[in-house]
This record gives sequence, C-alpha cells and structure tokens, in this order.
Amino acid sequence: MAKGNVIFSILFMLVHVLDENVINNKGMIVLLIISIPVGHLLFATALLKSKTLFFPIGLHMGNNWATRHLITTSDSGNGFLYTVNNEPFNT
Repeated sequence: MAKGNVIFSILFMLVHVLDENVINNKGMIVLLIISIPVGHLLFATALLKSKTLFFPIGLHMGNNWATRHLITTSDSGNGFLYTVNNEPFNT
C-alpha cells in the first residue's frame, strides 16, 4: 500500500511539474516537488484511515479554500490577511 502511494504521489507531482508554465520557473518546480507529494500522501492517508472518500474530499476543499482566502495579494475583502509590495517569485 505504501509503495503504491509513493508511486502515485510522484506521478501526480510530475503531471503538475511538466506543465509549460511551471517547467520554466525553478522556484515553482521546487515548491511543487515538495508540496504535491506531501498533499497526496495526506489525502491518501486520510482515505485509508477513514475508509470513506468524504474525509479526503473535505480536506481537499478546506485546503483549496485556505489557499484562496487566508492570504491574498490585495485588500479586496476576500482574504483575512493580505500582502503589500508583492514581488514576483523569479529565480
């Protein structure tokens, strides 16, 4: 079971890294190489432990919500915190 999770986390990460917008940005590649397998393993473990698909779906929806609404780049009222003087993430 663990080998299958590791294999699929690597394959899932490669699908995201081999995107044309990502492959040219070394910083984004490093971020995705670390975060996507960790997220996959979190969701896979949630599925295996809970034996229901509802828990990992809820975790994924919560993660997506947090990514979009906790920290934003403008004071538009959509996030709890926002950053100022944003610099692009270039390598």
